[in-house]
Amino acid sequence: MKKFRSHFNYKTTDDEQYEHIDKKSLTVVGEVLPVKELLNRALNGMDVQRHPPTYLDAGDLDKIGDHYRPIVDLTDVDKVTRETEALQLQIDKFKEEQERLKQEQEENDKQDDPVSDTPEPE
Repeated sequence: MKKFRSHFNYKTTDDEQYEHIDKKSLTVVGEVLPVKELLNRALNGMDVQRHPPTYLDAGDLDKIGDHYRPIVDLTDVDKVTRETEALQLQIDKFKEEQERLKQEQEENDKQDDPVSDTPEPE
């Protein structure tokens, strides 16, 4: 027979009053939708989930960035734009450095090669 709780038999130490969940949570941190948007999507026949989560194998989670998170508002757009511009500057600097090193290597190879200095016989 099921036991009914009332203010007469309620105990704060009773373990039966708490729900125990053994499953892993599917909540993704930082991905929230307002209830109004969830209802609009459900009523219009759209999928309530935005997209399946992206799982990344990275040793340092801070290096992943916000590029894999859905954009929620305009501040996220600005932040991602700034990060993209900073990464593009780093890529451009790296390419310039590679070109400079390649040119230096070619100049060193020309200086070290005595055959290239002599004119070819005709």
